[in-house]
Amino acid sequence: MRKSILFLLLLFTVNSYADEFIVKYFGYNANSQIAVRSPRYDQNNQACALILIETQLRDLVFTTDQSIIGNIELKQGKYFIYIPTNTKNIKISKPGFSNLDYSIGLSLRPSSVYDLQLDAILVEKPVSEAVAAPVVPNPEPSIEKQTIVSVPKNIPTEVKPEVKVEEKVEEKKEVEQAPQVAISKTENVLVEPEAISKTESPKAIEEEKKPTEKLAEIPKEIVADTMLINNIVLRESPKIAKMIFVQGGCFNMGSHFGSPDELPIHKVCLDDYYIGQYEVTQKEYIAFLNATACPPDGIKDNQKLISIGTTIKYSENQFVCDPKDEQLPATTVSWYGARAYAEWAGMRLPTEAEWEFAARGGLKMKNTQYPGNDSIYEVALYSKNSGNRPHSVGSKTPNELGIYDMAGNVYEWVEDLYHESYYQKSPEKNPAGSPFGTSRVLRGGSFGDKAEDCRVANRHKFTPANSFYFFGFRLAKSIEPTSN
Repeated sequence: MRKSILFLLLLFTVNSYADEFIVKYFGYNANSQIAVRSPRYDQNNQACALILIETQLRDLVFTTDQSIIGNIELKQGKYFIYIPTNTKNIKISKPGFSNLDYSIGLSLRPSSVYDLQLDAILVEKPVSEAVAAPVVPNPEPSIEKQTIVSVPKNIPTEVKPEVKVEEKVEEKKEVEQAPQVAISKTENVLVEPEAISKTESPKAIEEEKKPTEKLAEIPKEIVADTMLINNIVLRESPKIAKMIFVQGGCFNMGSHFGSPDELPIHKVCLDDYYIGQYEVTQKEYIAFLNATACPPDGIKDNQKLISIGTTIKYSENQFVCDPKDEQLPATTVSWYGARAYAEWAGMRLPTEAEWEFAARGGLKMKNTQYPGNDSIYEVALYSKNSGNRPHSVGSKTPNELGIYDMAGNVYEWVEDLYHESYYQKSPEKNPAGSPFGTSRVLRGGSFGDKAEDCRVANRHKFTPANSFYFFGFRLAKSIEPTSN
C-alpha cells in the first residue's frame, strides 16, 4: 500500500513540471504589406489579419476562438497565421509545455500584420529520480528512500538548453517580414514547421517572495581586482536631475563567465561623465513624441522610432499611455528612437564601456556579478520575479552609485556598433565601439531573461531598427575634461 502511494506521489511530481510559453511582444507592424500583397479571406469574404509569430520553438500547435484560414507556413523563423479580424484568443500548445491561452488585446484590422514574439521558460525539473521499491516477501516490506543527486554550489542552474532542430535554412536574415501561414479550424497541422523568437503580453503577476535559500551563485571573477585604480579621492560634480555623476577611472572590462565576445578581459580608462539614474520612462518618451510632432505610426524621416500600439498609443492627435503605466520604462523603442530622444534632451546614449563601468559601481565597485550585489533578487527584475512584464523604474535596489535597473527590467541600447571580437583590439582610453558592423549593442538583460543574461558583463546585439517590448534605454552626458 505504501509503495503504491509513493509511486503515485512520484508520478504526480514528475508530471507537475512543465515548461511555459511567454509572449514578449505583440503589436501592429505598420511597415509590413504582406497581408495586402497576399491576402486571405474568411467565411464572410472579409480580408484577414496576419499574425507573424517569431520564435525558436518548433512543433507548435495553434488554435483560435474563431478559425485559422488556410495553411500555417514557417518562413525565416516566423509562423504565418491568417485569422479573422474578430479573433480574440490564440491557444499555443506543444508536448512538455503548459498550454498558453493568449488574449489579443488589440482590435485587429483587415489586411494588417501583427508581430508576436514567443519565448519559453524552461522549468527546472527535479534532478532526483525515484528508485522503485523492490517487492520483498516480508510482512512489513521496506520502502527505499528516494535517491537525491545533490547539485554542487556555485554552478548556475538556470541555463536553458537550446532547442535543437534540424532544418535547412536557405538564407539567414536578421529581422525581415516573411510570407504567410495558416491552419485549419481547431486542430492545426503545420505545413512547414520552422522557428520563432520572442514576444510577451502582461500576465497576472504573483507577488514576489524572497527565497529562503540563496540561488546557486556564479563564482567570483577570476580577475580579482576589477578596479585598477585604488585609493582615489572621490570628487563631486554639479548635480543634474535624474542623472548620476560617474567619476572617471580604470577597470578590467569583460568576464570569464560569459560568451566569447566578453573576452579578453582588458583594461579600460574613462573620463568623467553622467549617466541616467533611471531608464527613460513612457511619460518622458511621450513628451518627446508630442513635442517633435512625430507621425502617428512612430516613423519619422524614414526611421522607425517606436512601435505604436503596445503600450504607447496615438489617440485624438497625440501620443498617450495608460496613466498607471507612465513610470514604466519606455519600450518598443528602436536604437534610432533612443538616440533621437537623447539628442532632443541635449544628451546622448552611453558607450558600452561607460555602461559597464557605471553598472559595476564606478570607483565604488565591489566586483559583483550583478550591479552592486551577487544576489540577483535584490537588484533585478528578471524571468523568476518579474511576472514576465516590465515594472516601474526604480523598483529594485540601486547599485553602489545609486543607479537603478542596470540588470533586468528592459535591455538598454548603448551607442556602440557591435563586433564579437572588438575586445581584442579595443583602445584603452574611452573606447567608443567597433567601426564595423550593422548591429548595435544592448546591455543589462530584461524581465524575460535568465540570471546569467543580467550580469554586468553580458553583451547582446540587435539591428538598430528593431523595437521590441523588452528594449529600452537610459541617457548619458559628457563632462568637459579639466586640467586635473
